[in-house]
Amino acid sequence: MSVSIWSTSSFRKMTTSTQIANATTQTVRVQVGSARYASDVATIVPGGKHSVAVDFNATYREYIIGIDASGLAKIVVSSDDLCDNKGITIKEENGKLNLEKEPRQSDTAESAGSASQTAKKAKWIPAWLSRSER
Repeated sequence: MSVSIWSTSSFRKMTTSTQIANATTQTVRVQVGSARYASDVATIVPGGKHSVAVDFNATYREYIIGIDASGLAKIVVSSDDLCDNKGITIKEENGKLNLEKEPRQSDTAESAGSASQTAKKAKWIPAWLSRSER
């Protein structure tokens, strides 16, 4: 009988999604890849939205968001940005793209804020270190 220590149940995927909204007057193209290679993820019409699945355990990726293929008005969003934000709105100002990010609210952040009001300051010196020699 063989037992595998690498069972799929022990590694839970931590996935979520981030919504990308197009608040520009032009169609926006979202690609994933690097400077050399890129794959199309979505084409978002003005006023449209697209949800991108994000895996917290996946490797780092870059998403290129641009108005056209000629290289004009492009911006890079990292997979870290997608993990940290539940929504990203693309806006155009003076021919440049800007991002408006909506951060995720985590349970730990909310509980840490309420706990900090009642928490007492703990000693940072261990008891064995602060004892004087006899």
